[in-house]
Amino acid sequence: MKEAIDMGKKIMVVDDSRMIALQMQNLLEDTEYEIAAYCRNGEDALAKYGEIRPDIVTMDIIMPGMDGLETAQALLEEYKDASIIMVSSLAYDDTFEEAKAIGAKGFIDKPFEKEQLLDAFAKARGWKSAKKIMLDAMEKDIQERFAGKKVHLSAAYTCSEEAAQEWKGELQERFPGYEIHMDKLSLSVACHIGAGSMAVACSKELAV
Repeated sequence: MKEAIDMGKKIMVVDDSRMIALQMQNLLEDTEYEIAAYCRNGEDALAKYGEIRPDIVTMDIIMPGMDGLETAQALLEEYKDASIIMVSSLAYDDTFEEAKAIGAKGFIDKPFEKEQLLDAFAKARGWKSAKKIMLDAMEKDIQERFAGKKVHLSAAYTCSEEAAQEWKGELQERFPGYEIHMDKLSLSVACHIGAGSMAVACSKELAV
């Protein structure tokens, strides 16, 4: 298994069983993904993440020392753009909800198949890419379209309150000093665009 930094789509596997990492490596052969790092515990993952900067982290839940949920929360507090997918045989509803509330981008049951991995990876990358596009667009509008003008940001969502606050935190980190209004969309709108959606826009403040 290669410990590499310069590659296509980098995966960090966090699991106390090296067999899981080897299985994942075999399943991902001939795909755009490659295992960039293997960590046997949460402490190791926290130490390596900043160096590796993986595109996706797969995280076991039951591990010696810090468990997967604690590790995921610690990673997301330091690296808000981390894409973490929980991989565990503990497929209980409360575990799933806790992982979702922390900010995990998906949950894969053990044992897993290649299709499960690729589907979860694609979904995690898709949302991460979508957020980057939105944030880049906002920055361009502020710097060009509204250059020299006072603006505020408005964010709308159909996701959970926990995820919405995480989204607000990302906006505040990217645009410090700007006022941010958060609005939960109505059920009628949510039915059309789906649950878990987020959006952001900027507008010029009007003099009154």
